[in-house]
Amino acid sequence: MKLAIGFIIAYLSLTYAFIDNDIASANAQANAETRAASNKKNALADARATASAIAASASHGGNALANAQAAASANAASASRGGNVLADAQAVASANAASTSHEGNALANARAAASANAASASREGNALADARAAASANAASTSHEGNALANARAAASANVASTSIGENVLAEAQAAASANAASTSRGGNALADARAAASANAASASRGGNALADARAAASANAASSSRGENALADARAAARANAASSSRGGNVLADARAAANANAISASRGGNALINAQAAAIANAIIALRGRGRTSSESIARAAASANAASASRGGNALANARAAASANAASSSRGGNALANAQATAIANAISAGRGRGGTSAESIARAAASANAASASRGGNTLADARAAASANAASSSRGRTISADARAAANANAASSSRGGNALANARAAARADAASSSRGGNALANARAAASANAASASHGGNADAISAAQATASARAANKAWNNHGDIKNNKDDVHIHKCDRDDSIEIHKWHDDDGGVHLISSSHSGGKAEANSAASAQAAASSNAASRGYERNNALSNSQASASASAASEAYGKKDLAAIAQASARANAVSDAYESKYGNAVATGNSQASAIALSRRKQHKNHKGWEYCNRHGSYENWHGSSEEELWPRHGKIRIIYDRRRRAISDAAASGQSGASATSNGRKGAATSNSASDAAAAVRNGRKGVANAAANGASDAVAVNNGRKGVANAAANSASGAVAATRS
Repeated sequence: MKLAIGFIIAYLSLTYAFIDNDIASANAQANAETRAASNKKNALADARATASAIAASASHGGNALANAQAAASANAASASRGGNVLADAQAVASANAASTSHEGNALANARAAASANAASASREGNALADARAAASANAASTSHEGNALANARAAASANVASTSIGENVLAEAQAAASANAASTSRGGNALADARAAASANAASASRGGNALADARAAASANAASSSRGENALADARAAARANAASSSRGGNVLADARAAANANAISASRGGNALINAQAAAIANAIIALRGRGRTSSESIARAAASANAASASRGGNALANARAAASANAASSSRGGNALANAQATAIANAISAGRGRGGTSAESIARAAASANAASASRGGNTLADARAAASANAASSSRGRTISADARAAANANAASSSRGGNALANARAAARADAASSSRGGNALANARAAASANAASASHGGNADAISAAQATASARAANKAWNNHGDIKNNKDDVHIHKCDRDDSIEIHKWHDDDGGVHLISSSHSGGKAEANSAASAQAAASSNAASRGYERNNALSNSQASASASAASEAYGKKDLAAIAQASARANAVSDAYESKYGNAVATGNSQASAIALSRRKQHKNHKGWEYCNRHGSYENWHGSSEEELWPRHGKIRIIYDRRRRAISDAAASGQSGASATSNGRKGAATSNSASDAAAAVRNGRKGVANAAANGASDAVAVNNGRKGVANAAANSASGAVAATRS
């Protein structure tokens, strides 16, 4: 071991001796080239112009930094066209001197100067100018307690760029040595720097690519990492990998380098956080470079996102995610000439989520973070296009991973976010609800669109009415999940047939599941919802809830107005109240109330409160008679109601539940013994043994009273058609009056 160490030390000594000789040669050559350059052009004029600009700025209290930068840029442009390298070097020196004398930001100047010189050198192949500029920058930084490590790296990058054109390996070695020396002298991680520099150079040399991109990326990553205590090795590896992939495939490294330079320059000139910009640009460029060749994998994107999040976490905030997304989008847009902000962000988020999902590691928290970042970025720009894009991306990602229909999921999510944003609601809550609905639906094989609509309507209604979104959505979600699970697992024979759901007997538990819906006039109406007997765990309350929610949500989704919101709100409220109750009357009331509110709002003359109460009472009464009493009552087709056909044998019970008749009513036939539906509205009330009902709607009116031993029913219709009143007690009187252009009919049966 000792011999090996000795041998290494001896080898290094010889190496450094050769390097010293080469340095001396390079310096001599540099002096010669400088003299030649000064003779080639008139450097005095450039120097005077620069000095005059700086002097004018300083004498008038101006911003020396801006002037110096402008002068440097102008000289750089001139030099790049006139080939006067000396002017470049002078301008750089002047700019740095002016900056430091006025407490400016030497680092920004140094970077700008280095960039300008690099551009000039790349056109003229003069490595000497680069070396001088780098030396000046480092000297200025060191003398003013600057960050020599960052400057040294910048200088190294410039030298590498120059040497890659002039093929001078010695300059590369010198640059790497300078960077490591600067890092070591200030407590940096020299090992990481050395590895990064070596990896970049080795990769470039072995492939014959452009070492500039590799060196810059590695240097930037290590500089940011080392100066902040990060893990330099991880950063360097990621940067090297991205650049190596780009170089090895013949990509356009110049675009990547420009984007990174622009990001840093912008950040430095505005006092921002250069690390964030640099990381964002690096990630964007890496994705662009790979994507252009069809080689971008979900894993690589996920890694990039993970690195960004790690950096953000180390700083205690989430600003990095926003900056990264914005920078990535802008970079992508610039390189393609389009507005890729929304698309790039959405794609990045979707890919990140998708990658995590594929490994089973995506949690609700991570998705929420992505959504929050997207919303924050959108808000800062005054628009909401990002929210829509994010929703669509999330929907597509979730749909693709589960094999669902992308179009349906994306539309539902997009509409939910759009509606929420336009009303000032909480887009994040909507997104979560939609995601939860889709997830529940997909895992059970249900219809994701229906669930998404229900969740969206509930949230929209809650936001517009100031209701309690959490309580309502929780009840809805639970009910929907139970109903979906029950419908698909316990009742496989239930089928959809356009307008309605056919009801069948459940052979597994000898029960009847009733979900009857119909859409005959632009609206969905609940006809019947119940569950009799049975051993299954299915809860009829949950079924009614889910049905009512779907009805209101469907209408609310298609009609984006106050009516829809009121419907959705009423449905959610009713479902919430009925949830957990096994009383069929309560379930019927809840469903009826939602429909009644809907009808009342649609009717020009209706009254929401009266209509809701009356229909709820009527349907509740019907359910009690049909499923509880069963005392000899059967349906009369002639009168359109339930009647006692057994005369005095009222106490006789129906022999079996199997005789329950399921009525498919399309708003022309009554569904109970207590109410007959008109075309605009009907009201019915039950007051015990005696009762009265009145309807003043613009069309048919019906009034019915509970089937007690004695009862009186009075009905008056002031509309344009008939009025019918029926009393089905043993003894009773029915009176009807119509003040319209047609007749009045009164009938009684005892």
